[in-house]
Amino acid sequence: MAKFIFNTTFCVEDRESEIFLSWLKSDFIPSLTEKGIATDPVLSKVMAATELGEGISLSLQVKIDDADGLDKWQKAEWPGFESSVVSKFGRKVLFFSTVMEVL
Repeated sequence: MAKFIFNTTFCVEDRESEIFLSWLKSDFIPSLTEKGIATDPVLSKVMAATELGEGISLSLQVKIDDADGLDKWQKAEWPGFESSVVSKFGRKVLFFSTVMEVL
């Protein structure tokens, strides 16, 4: 059983939402899991209105088995993924990540 859940919430401008969602599913998510550190991706639409009433919010969660894997993920893997979102979408997609420990 995985010990950690790494959650990233993306806030996406309406006009970019279809392109971003397609890219997440076809490129981003498969690359997240290819090394086996992060597993079982779950992509969800956040069902709360944004402050501005525009755009959509998406939650992407992956599971990580142990503290060593989490440390490696946060230091060696995730920064490259963050960079790919920023370089492809700039400020049209904002995001933040949280780590949750499974109890």
